[in-house]
Amino acid sequence: MPGRPSRARERHLPGPPRRTTAGCLPGINSDKGKAWQAKGETRPVSRRGKQISAGRGAVAERAPELPAVRRPIWALEAGLLGLFWLVARCLPVETATRFGKRLMALLGPHLSRHRHVRRNLSIALPRRGPEEIERLARGVWGSFGQVLAEYAHLPEICRAGPGERIEYVRRDDLDIFNGSGRPVIFVGAHMANWELLAGAIVANGTPLTVVFTPEKNPLVARMLQRRRRALGCGFVSKLDGLRPLMRELASGRSIGLLIDRRNDQGETLPFFGLDTTLTFSPARLALKYGYQLVPIRIERTGRSRFRVTLFPPVTPDDGEAGDDEKARQMMGKVTALFEDWIKERPQDWFCTKRMWPKSALARHDAAVNQT
Repeated sequence: MPGRPSRARERHLPGPPRRTTAGCLPGINSDKGKAWQAKGETRPVSRRGKQISAGRGAVAERAPELPAVRRPIWALEAGLLGLFWLVARCLPVETATRFGKRLMALLGPHLSRHRHVRRNLSIALPRRGPEEIERLARGVWGSFGQVLAEYAHLPEICRAGPGERIEYVRRDDLDIFNGSGRPVIFVGAHMANWELLAGAIVANGTPLTVVFTPEKNPLVARMLQRRRRALGCGFVSKLDGLRPLMRELASGRSIGLLIDRRNDQGETLPFFGLDTTLTFSPARLALKYGYQLVPIRIERTGRSRFRVTLFPPVTPDDGEAGDDEKARQMMGKVTALFEDWIKERPQDWFCTKRMWPKSALARHDAAVNQT
């Protein structure tokens, strides 16, 4: 008969999920600032250089809900990464990056995500043949292997003297670097060793908080966050939404985001001539509160040697347009820069996720087959 459940059953009844406000960041539910639901508390925001330990955010709190069979897999992945870092740490940084490059160039093409790398490169570089695309795809994995090895040497790279490991190029004078300007919204792409973008900004005396995507494996997430402490910046999970970033900006800290990934809740914008969905949040945030939107690029100039280039702030072409159109114009300029960077150094673009929606890929394939 229907009635009140027993106490034993009551204890296992799911309660209402807590609500947390989502912002307009890559991977968050809406570029319009809609609310989303998630179980567990939100990750605390890093302030004034204090680090937020991985494993205490939304991803780690989701662990008990996942099948227990994943935990041994997580432990195996974390163990292999730890062993790799142990070997890399025992080697000089140049030797470690060479080892990581060769290892991942060998293993990467056998991973399931290799098909995404080849597909992304073939659309970005339509004039390249299949053999060259395959060679570049192997180069993408090799570049990722260098990044993995450099995690083990981040303190050494970040503490190197000016110009010793990282060359810094400014194409525009920003007041923020002399301590008199407002915070800046930096946007970049997953090129070369993208992690070092934060270290380069902090090394120039700019307080910075970066938005990061937590790994699905909470053990690996904690390991990565421990390594990232050498960068000297604060961290906010993209799952925490827009409000923490607004607090960081209000406190005088600049923020950094990598926005070259598809965001299914974003807005449509051409990328290499094919429509994809990207977040417009950095541009909207800059327009609403009067912050500068500054593209920043990193290039690998040698083994564990880099050039970081700061570009002039992005502004809309039509100052009389509405905010939606202004944001579209600004993001169009940012993606145009990304396209140039990728065409110049395609093997440095870490593109292991599908960049375009399946519907756009289907239309692209149909058009190619007709020609």
